Amino acid sequence: MPLARALRRLSQGDKEYGMSRTGFDEMYDADGQVRPHYRAFARWLAETPDELLALIRSRNASICAVVEALRSSSRVGKRAWCRAA
Repeated sequence: MPLARALRRLSQGDKEYGMSRTGFDEMYDADGQVRPHYRAFARWLAETPDELLALIRSRNASICAVVEALRSSSRVGKRAWCRAA
């Protein structure tokens, strides 16, 4: 998948999740260009098949489920960073 197409897909995803582009965007500058320190990640994201991204999300959700189960049984409590999709 070409980089430009993948980046368009990402920016369209913001609308899908109801996110506004008016706040600070650490990946994109005000002109919509990928910031230099995110270029390698944006390239990887553009080149990575959707199936692999889905697998990564799935594994992350499984890990988060285990972490949440352990945390809920302790005094620590839930953490916002670990949300299963």
